[in-house]
Amino acid sequence: MNTATHTSAISEDAKLVIDVMNEKEDVQLDFSADAISWLDTYIKQHHNTLSEDDKTVLCEKFGAFVGETIRRNYGGQWVQANENNWMIVFDDQAKTEPFEMVSASLDRRSSLTSLYQQIPELFDNNAMQH
Repeated sequence: MNTATHTSAISEDAKLVIDVMNEKEDVQLDFSADAISWLDTYIKQHHNTLSEDDKTVLCEKFGAFVGETIRRNYGGQWVQANENNWMIVFDDQAKTEPFEMVSASLDRRSSLTSLYQQIPELFDNNAMQH
């Protein structure tokens, strides 16, 4: 699968999250910080009932949504880091891994909301290094 096809698939997964959550949870998500907070709460509320397969699917779909939210609010572009890892790259120094952000939230290693709120620091840290 080429890069354009894969980034299109990521975008479709992000839109699928909006459609499915609207139908199943009666919430209208958009590509905003509030939507990230809602997903974070959803993960926390359902954590104990999620199977490993559920977590894999949520990581893929929610990761796409988080990445698209980052891209739409902060810029950057999807770049394939390796065969199984996509990230949002802003420049040579600043990048973030939305799928890892969701994985960390699903594994209770970190809060999705706090990880999202840290993204502006990428730019601040990068500016200080130049």
